[in-house]
Parts: sequence; C-alpha cells; structure tokens
Amino acid sequence: MRHFLRALKWISLTLVAIPLTFYIILVLVNLHDQPPSERVQRNLAQIAESERTLAQHLNNNGYIFSLGFNVVKDISPMEEGLKHLEQLQSLSPMERGNTVTAVGVELLQFSLSDCLKQEDFLLACEAQLAQNDNLETLLADNLWLIERYQQLLSTGNWHDRTPYNVYAYHIPFRKILIAQKLYLLNIYHQGDKLQADQILQLLNTDMLFWQTVSSNTYQLITKMSSAYAIESTMQLGELIVSKAAIRLNNPMTELPKSWQHPLPAAVTSFDNAKLGEWNYANGIYATLFNDESGKPLSVTEQVLTWLISPLVKPQDMANRYALMLQNQVNMDHCQAGLSLDTVAFFAYNPLGKMMLCSGIPSLAPYQQRIEKLEALRLSLLGRLEGKMAVTPEVIATK
Repeated sequence: MRHFLRALKWISLTLVAIPLTFYIILVLVNLHDQPPSERVQRNLAQIAESERTLAQHLNNNGYIFSLGFNVVKDISPMEEGLKHLEQLQSLSPMERGNTVTAVGVELLQFSLSDCLKQEDFLLACEAQLAQNDNLETLLADNLWLIERYQQLLSTGNWHDRTPYNVYAYHIPFRKILIAQKLYLLNIYHQGDKLQADQILQLLNTDMLFWQTVSSNTYQLITKMSSAYAIESTMQLGELIVSKAAIRLNNPMTELPKSWQHPLPAAVTSFDNAKLGEWNYANGIYATLFNDESGKPLSVTEQVLTWLISPLVKPQDMANRYALMLQNQVNMDHCQAGLSLDTVAFFAYNPLGKMMLCSGIPSLAPYQQRIEKLEALRLSLLGRLEGKMAVTPEVIATK
C-alpha cells in the first residue's frame, strides 16, 4: 500500500509539474511585447490625420448630416449629427451610447428589388411602376424626405472617422437608401416636366456623391452601402434615361458625365476600410485585455486574468493584423495540424494569435462586390448604345 501511495504521489506531482513547466516556459518566451512596426506607426499617423481632417470639416460634411439623417422632420440633421459625433468621440470601445428619435420613414409600399433582378429589368420595372396607382401619393407624402436627401447630396463631401466602438450609433443607411430610391423615382415620375440637362445633372449629382463616400470612408459598412447606392443610381438611372430618351421631344444624346468614365481607383480601393477595421479590432482587443469598468473581479476571474495576461501581446497582435490586412504575413498555421512548426509558431503570443486566427473575417467577398461596379457601368453603357444617339466618344470610354 505504501508503494502504491508513493507511486500515486509521484504521478500526481508529474501531472502538475509538466503543465506548470510548460506554462513557465511560455511565460519566459512571452516576457516582452513587440515594439510598434513601421506599418502600425503609419496607420496611427493616418488615423490621427483623419481625425484632424474631420475636425476641420464639421460643416457641409455628408458624414455629419448622415449621423442626424434619422431625426424627426422638423429637427436639423446637421445639428443632431454634431451631437452624435461629440458622443461618439467620448465613448470607449465597449460603452453604449444613446440613440436618436427615429424618423417615421416606412418602407416603400411596393418593392423594386424583384424587377431589378430580372434580365430585362427595364421592361419589368416600367410595367410594375405603370401598374402602381400610389406612386404619386407616395412621392408627395415623402417630399420632405426627398428634400432632406437632396440636402445630403448638396454637401458633396464625406469625411468620417475610423470605427472604434461596438455599440456606436451607426449611420441609418437603410433610411438613406429608401430616400435615394424616392429621389430617383421622383425624377422618373417628373421626367416629362424636366429638361434633358436637368435629368443628367440630378443623376450625375447622385452618382458623384456616392463615389465620394466610397472613396473617403474608413468604415466597411459605409463602403458597402455606397456600393449598393451606386448600383441603384445606375439601374434606376437607366430606367429614367431610357424613359426620357423616348418621351422628350429632343432625344438625349448624352449621359451623366460620371457614367462616361471608369470608376476612380479610390472607389474600389479598400485601403481606408482596412485601416478602419484595424483600428476597430485594436480598440476591442484593448478593452478585452484591460477591464476599465471599475467592477470588482471575483477570485476566479483574478486568477484567470493573472494566468492569461502573460500569453497575450497586444502590440504583436496589432503589428500582425496590420500585415494580415495587406496580405503580407503568412497565417497558414491557423489551419495547420499539430506539428513542431505549428507549436513553434504559437509559442510566442499564443492567445493573441489564436484570436487573430479565429476572429478576423476576410475582406475578399466585400472587395469582389465592389469590383463588380465597373462591369455594371460598362454593361449599362452597352445597353444604352443601341437606344440613344450616344456620341462615339462616350462609347469609346468602354
């Protein structure tokens, strides 16, 4: 019995000693964090510059107007947007902010999404609009919302900030995109009363605004919302132009200038959006590792924090994620099986690397979505070529 107890003691000590030794080795390997890389320093400098730019463009800024777009009819969106910006700038990454009084904007009483997906969407949408008896009433009831959208377009600028807060009040793009459709449908409905140059100007203004948004934003959700808006202005714009080309006494021989040229490189570039995603992730991770809530931790939580903290290196995570976004670092070990090479890879900053492996979505699907916009523009020009007296110079841009 004595031999059995002695053996049991040594087995127990071994079972405790092996993981403890392994943990101590890991702690020794992870004594020091990495210094900020050159890429990180450039990112931080660009973020600081974006904040300065925003501070210098508080007036006539579409971003500020959009923050307040969702307020009730008689409140100034710019004034409300400035209040929201001030609140956003004061929030920590995990702090909840207040919301605004929502606009009573209802969804359109009819949907164009089905007809726009059809191959011959022009005929399908024209037929659907012709059968709808409520279009004029809908536009009249929401004239104030169309005018608010026109105010947004008139800003002509977009200077926003990188996302930083999980619960931050997001721009109400759902309502803004409803307002865009109302704006375009109003042009379609008023087509007989407008001159060709007026129609072109209205469509051109819409297209240029959303190109500006896509070019300047640091927020992924804004980037993708602008892509949707650009698609809408081309599809419904084609419906408007086709109708005008038929019904105007003088056939339209031009297209909106923004349709005639390839989309600027900044529209399809994800450099700013990647910077925004990098800053957003850093803010969230910093909050997870540094509890600033002021609430006392239980003994268990204190012990776990004490054990885990040495195995997470925030600056190494920031350095590595900056390279991951630029496809300049190999993260194949995330999917690799257990091997000496994988163990060596995860020896330094193991928990940080695991978080990067499991918590970072790929931006590839979003980039592919944006890159389709140029193909849509070329397809648009190709269809209009046979319906209008378009000049050879316009078609040559294809």
